[in-house]
Amino acid sequence: MVYYYINIFFLSILLLIPLSVLSEESARIAYDSGVMLAAEGNFSSAKSSFQKALQIDSLFVPARLNLSIVEDVLAQRLENEAALHYFSAIEWGNQDSLEMKINELSRALEINPHFGLAYNERGIAFAKVFDFERAIDDYDSALTLLPEAPEIYFNKALSCDNATSFDEARNAYMKFLEYTPPNYDWYIIYARKRIREINQMGAEEN
Repeated sequence: MVYYYINIFFLSILLLIPLSVLSEESARIAYDSGVMLAAEGNFSSAKSSFQKALQIDSLFVPARLNLSIVEDVLAQRLENEAALHYFSAIEWGNQDSLEMKINELSRALEINPHFGLAYNERGIAFAKVFDFERAIDDYDSALTLLPEAPEIYFNKALSCDNATSFDEARNAYMKFLEYTPPNYDWYIIYARKRIREINQMGAEEN
């Protein structure tokens, strides 16, 4: 963690740092605290940390998704044990221990096979080890349970692109655009660009 000691010298340095960068760092600190608290089973405090991250950066998608998980636990819609394995997996992933992340998510899914965001996170882990087919399978499982989640469609589209399943990628990008909020600017631009490129590739082949 970086500490800023406010005197004339350090204040001059601080003023050179863009506010958006400082906000992003603060949101990340609050988010990481939420993950740690949730992995320890302190779901009420984790909820507050995720809410704080979103107050700082309303577009911090991991905070929003994981807030929904702790809310499900607190409302007894999701088993505590499944959530503990899920948040342990997030911690392993933050340390780039992808095999452990996959194992923990698999344990969460053994407890609750209807845990959509656990499929999504396992898909992300599979994609990071270049196992795109298994990633796509997990995204499909997640979308069966969360059919209006734009982030999962975007994740699936990226893996389909990497697996050279371009028609499937285009369909996933289109579903992403159907459900995504308008403030996902960069992602919307990228999805539209890839759809145009894939359509152009099909036209050239014909």
